Amino acid sequence: MQAIEDPAVRAQALADVVARWKEKGRWEQTTGGAAKKAKAIYEQLISQGPTAYRHPSD
Repeated sequence: MQAIEDPAVRAQALADVVARWKEKGRWEQTTGGAAKKAKAIYEQLISQGPTAYRHPSD
């Protein structure tokens, strides 16, 4: 996510990932180590709101 420079594109990408995970039932049932780590990152970005999607140079 951090490599995406456009904040709007970043926000859309995060929303898309979360929607796909939820659609497949993976959001609530993350069992693998990598999935748990990724979900934790996504949840942190969500909790920080739109400012979390800003690129450090913005």
